Amino acid sequence: MEFPPPQPSEQYRNWLDLPLEVTESILKRLGVIEILTSAQKVCLLWRNTCKDPSMWLALNMGDDLDSWDMSYDLKKMCRQAVDLSCGRLVGIEVGEFCDENLLKYIAERYDNFLKCAVYWPRKPSKECNLSAVAIAKNMPGLISLLLVGNKLSDDGVQTILEEFEKED
Repeated sequence: MEFPPPQPSEQYRNWLDLPLEVTESILKRLGVIEILTSAQKVCLLWRNTCKDPSMWLALNMGDDLDSWDMSYDLKKMCRQAVDLSCGRLVGIEVGEFCDENLLKYIAERYDNFLKCAVYWPRKPSKECNLSAVAIAKNMPGLISLLLVGNKLSDDGVQTILEEFEKED
């Protein structure tokens, strides 16, 4: 079914006329991937809004991503999002694409982390232990650590607890 072309008398909203707060609210509802691959390419206003560090205070790249099916370099995108926060990042959720090097990259730039969640359903136990210990050693201000679906051993948990106790 074809629709007739719009009549000149019909009114259409220009998205550029929206208040900045509304534009920010719309963009904040998008995910990291959507912002980096699409939204920031819509127009100059959206690009500049997407570059604002306040857009990147908390990053969610974990719970709904299956990195085995992704055509994007999620590690590179995560680094880019971390850099866009300009030191203001307070929370992050990452998936199984995350490794010890990426965790170190994040931790080296932020010592004021409040929340970190890592989803590793397919990682081997040794790799989970190393990454979890890297989190504990490099994120001293961490208040919440959520490790989902991983094979962290009792020794790994004990090491994390010992690292956090050193900070007190």
